[in-house]
Amino acid sequence: EVNRAPRLSPIANQVVAPGASLALVLEGTDPDIPANRLSWTFTPSLPQGATFDSPTRTLRGDVPTPAQARTYSIRAVLQDDGTPSLSDLSIKEPS
Repeated sequence: EVNRAPRLSPIANQVVAPGASLALVLEGTDPDIPANRLSWTFTPSLPQGATFDSPTRTLRGDVPTPAQARTYSIRAVLQDDGTPSLSDLSIKEPS
């Protein structure tokens, strides 16, 4: 069988107001049968205070104060453990 790249569902731009929190569930699938094990990485690293929970695929982050508010550009990479290992990514540039 030829390993096929996983598919990462599109991620819309997110806006989080100061004092608010983000909880975003990322979606991805592997078209191979049986499906390969999938893992997530982010480049650059997630901003301070942001976390990713792999089992629930949830990206969380807080913007505690207006002084900490800024625009981040984060690349989510979904990778399988097939041979060769393949990935799909989503890039969101600041608007």
